[in-house]
Amino acid sequence: MACIVGYRNQVKPDNLQTSKGIAEEVILRLKDINGLGHSTSYKAATQFSTTKGDLNYSYAIDAEKTKYILTKMLYDAGANILFHTIFVDSIMEGNNIRGIIVENKSGRQAIYGKVIIDASGDADVSYKAGVPYWQAAIKKDNYLKNCLMYKVGIDPKNAEKLGGVITNNEKLYWGPASDRNCINADELTRSEIETRLAVFDDFKRNQEKAASLLDGAYISETASMLGIRQNTVY
Repeated sequence: MACIVGYRNQVKPDNLQTSKGIAEEVILRLKDINGLGHSTSYKAATQFSTTKGDLNYSYAIDAEKTKYILTKMLYDAGANILFHTIFVDSIMEGNNIRGIIVENKSGRQAIYGKVIIDASGDADVSYKAGVPYWQAAIKKDNYLKNCLMYKVGIDPKNAEKLGGVITNNEKLYWGPASDRNCINADELTRSEIETRLAVFDDFKRNQEKAASLLDGAYISETASMLGIRQNTVY
């Protein structure tokens, strides 16, 4: 279970849905298979009809059904998919990017294309291509801390009172946070270790805040990796 935001303004004026196309299709497909949950984390956001062209600002999503939908969309479209593959470097011709170097179980490979889209999440491809960037200063520049999210199994009768991001009788917590420089491998590793070791203490504090509503609740899953919320702007 996770949360997707940004389909329109969170607050008024919010009459215009600005994110459409594939992003909208994912939400509508999840709706068809009962893969959308409830989110009250953004109380100022207006609720819309969840039809084409009329989506909410934010949605709680079933993570497992989202994995299924995204894989199916790519597979049905005939995309050449390579799982368990990491980006290594950009292939440059002057100031133009012509392809990328990747590494996986088959070794190191070069992939060329007319258009290269950086969907790394951390702008790794852009950085290796020499694109100028600005990095938000730690503890300054309205820096958003990185966090290790986790979900908690809850009593369904308490779901509405608890609020937040809830799907399939599970509630999502943003979890322990870190403000280390996570474009550095050592700092990223230390951040993930520290936040992972702090998860149960974080849950205990949340239980203390809502003891009666979280009675019998338990951590059902932690994120597979630290969530990087803000590193660089290009």
